[in-house]
Amino acid sequence: MGSSGQVQGRGVQLQRGILPIKTKGAVLVGEVPSNQSPGNSWKGRDRGGQAGENSPIKASGALGKGQDRAGQAGENSPIKASGALGRRRLAVRARYLRQGETTEAMRQWRSFFLLLILRVQASQADFPDIDDGEFIQECVDTHNMLRSHLNPPAANVRFITWDEALAKTARAWAKKCVPEGNAHLEEMRTSHPVFSGLGENIWTGPDNEYSATFAIKSWFSENTFYNYDNNSCYGICSHYIQVVWDTTYKIGCAVIDCPRVGTILNAAHFICNYALRGNPRRRPYKEGRFCSQCEVGDTCQDMLCSNIRRDRITHYHFWYPEWEVPRPIVCDPRCIFCLVFRSFLFLVAVAIVFLLQHKFPNIRLEKDLLLAEILAQNNSEKDIESEKDGTKLNEVQEPKSGRHRLEGLGKAIEPLSLKKSKKKKKRRGVKMDSARALESGEPEFIS
Repeated sequence: MGSSGQVQGRGVQLQRGILPIKTKGAVLVGEVPSNQSPGNSWKGRDRGGQAGENSPIKASGALGKGQDRAGQAGENSPIKASGALGRRRLAVRARYLRQGETTEAMRQWRSFFLLLILRVQASQADFPDIDDGEFIQECVDTHNMLRSHLNPPAANVRFITWDEALAKTARAWAKKCVPEGNAHLEEMRTSHPVFSGLGENIWTGPDNEYSATFAIKSWFSENTFYNYDNNSCYGICSHYIQVVWDTTYKIGCAVIDCPRVGTILNAAHFICNYALRGNPRRRPYKEGRFCSQCEVGDTCQDMLCSNIRRDRITHYHFWYPEWEVPRPIVCDPRCIFCLVFRSFLFLVAVAIVFLLQHKFPNIRLEKDLLLAEILAQNNSEKDIESEKDGTKLNEVQEPKSGRHRLEGLGKAIEPLSLKKSKKKKKRRGVKMDSARALESGEPEFIS
């Protein structure tokens, strides 16, 4: 044991300069002075092995005062303190273990997502676009190489060049990730701006087995099932016939990474479109010495019939198949002209407004005055309408008030009219009595 350690059986931590000493049934601790040997530190120990008052054995024996015979720790025992320290250390260790597990799980998830991102980037990098020069050259050169090495040899097979619109059609259909062929090839001007009735070859396989050369050669390998002499096929020969068809002179190919095509997972979907299309009703080419039956104006290039005008590369920057979904957002020359013309008109309008404000600086004030006049007229019209509405209300209210007044006067006049009618009746009665008295000859008494 070194200069610092832990006492066995007691859990007391040793400091520097403390030496553990083994005795019978116990481990004791005694200080060793720097200028004395361990043998001189046992002063006060008698020959019988008992410790004296000042012996280090007696001092070390004081450590057990808080401990009974059963080995239980007292309140002030260092064993109890060391037990609490141990529990605290265990808690800290458990916390560190939990943090380590969380960190390890986070590392695993980070590694998973990193591998996923690298997988996506690798798949995108492995499959070139239709504008990739190496991809175009590989497709064209492989076709021309196979077409120039036929058995029996061909006399009128044309040289093949790349066509951008055919490649766009192949890419649009490959993005659907379906094993069936393109259903729009027979429609007029829907799969190409010039040609109609296009040919098509499809290769689908695992993405780690894909290469354009391998796919094209697999189509050509169907020549083992084809018999040129009697123009018959003992298996599938349509791909081979399209590859070596004599009047074909334009191709366009595309490859798409599909999660699933039919029963193939993580598939490479490779499609080539051809103009012109092959016809299995006749032999795919004429037998003979190479370039011996080319058309007028053709030249022989790589043992194939070539024509500068026919083999010219045509670009279709603003054309896409009508059935492509999602349809790319493109702006053709007409769209560009409309944008430029509208921008020009806008700038002209801004210039006219600026010139008018410069020449007539008070045009804004006149506009404000006109607006103020219009607002004043509207307010006056509203006031007139409100006055008219007020007079109508007064006219409606006045008859009602007159009627009430007449009713009050009628009630006040009623008793007076009754009094007058009573007086009139009395007078009439007096006159009638006097008239009767005269008629009877009786004297009239005036009261």
